Amino acid sequence: MAELIISQIAEDFTFVIGSKEEMGNNLGLTDIKEKTITIREDLYYLDCLI
Repeated sequence: MAELIISQIAEDFTFVIGSKEEMGNNLGLTDIKEKTITIREDLYYLDCLI
């Protein structure tokens, strides 16, 4: 669900799912130079349940 919305808002960006180990306390990160939007996997899976 989130990747569908993000792709409509930020067409040039790539959606990435990051592990909790990689992201620590960050729920999401945006890298303008790399054009990526990363969301922590537990948040992503929670979104899928809703």
